[in-house]
Amino acid sequence: MILLLASVKDVAGMNIAKQVIQLHGFEKTSRTFNDKPVYARRIGNQQALLAFTNKEITETQDITEFFQPELIVFLSRHASRAGTPTLSVHTPGNLTNQAVLGGLPNKISVSPASKMKKTLKTMAKLVQEQNLDYAVSYECTHHGPSLDTPAMFAELGSTLAQWKDKKAAKVVADAVIEALKDSTVYPTVIGIGGPHYNYKFTKIALTTDTA
Repeated sequence: MILLLASVKDVAGMNIAKQVIQLHGFEKTSRTFNDKPVYARRIGNQQALLAFTNKEITETQDITEFFQPELIVFLSRHASRAGTPTLSVHTPGNLTNQAVLGGLPNKISVSPASKMKKTLKTMAKLVQEQNLDYAVSYECTHHGPSLDTPAMFAELGSTLAQWKDKKAAKVVADAVIEALKDSTVYPTVIGIGGPHYNYKFTKIALTTDTA
């Protein structure tokens, strides 16, 4: 099972989730989570669920107590002081002994590298095709949760104007679903170092077969 998760506190996450429901065949089920309906569809031979949390998305360390997925995709806002319109992908977790934004100290989630690469590549393709003024980038790992389940964030940012942008939210939704449909497994490496927006690692993911 695959879980897509958005926070009701997150304008961008809810915007992306709305696009997922409206455009990608997710239907309301009888199941609820946090008193909100869970949506579902089949993707290949797996069931995909879309659920909503009342917590901030970074504070969902306990999510696997309620769902036991093989992959979690967090639909989320991205925020930055610079305010550059950005679509980004990263693995959650904390590489230091601090957990300021959720998760556990000194623990990162399992990285679904091939799904992340496909999401990033599809974002870049759609941004170019639709002539949208957005950067596309991998980010470094910098917030929770810290999970033993493969997990990734697909984000829309970096200010309220972008969080409300339906076209950009659709790109994120389309990219995530396209990645979930794709069974390609790419050669995988670990990227260490670099700035918060990993230009070199992003370029490698977009221009080579490496995830």
